[in-house]
Amino acid sequence: MPCSFCPTLNGHHVRHTKITLGNAPLDVWVALTANELEQGVRSLPPLEPGQGLLMYISPAREISLSMAGVTQALEVAFLSPSLRITAIRSLTPTGPEVESPTAVG
Repeated sequence: MPCSFCPTLNGHHVRHTKITLGNAPLDVWVALTANELEQGVRSLPPLEPGQGLLMYISPAREISLSMAGVTQALEVAFLSPSLRITAIRSLTPTGPEVESPTAVG
């Protein structure tokens, strides 16, 4: 169910939920569709500490992430299909495109 404060992407509310990653509680938006995945954090308001975007990639495969149009530094955690963190990368607004170190999903 869409929430009243969730951002919209092309007129559709982006899904929002709370998760715990390790011991860290996070407020996340969930990107599922090809359009949501392509837009990434560019479709969201500026992220505050403890907020993020969960990008669900299925089937598991290698992906590339671009910082084009992103104005803030990001920490990206890559998860295995069993939801274990396989790598964490720091990305800056001027940083290059980065490829996932392993298949994600």
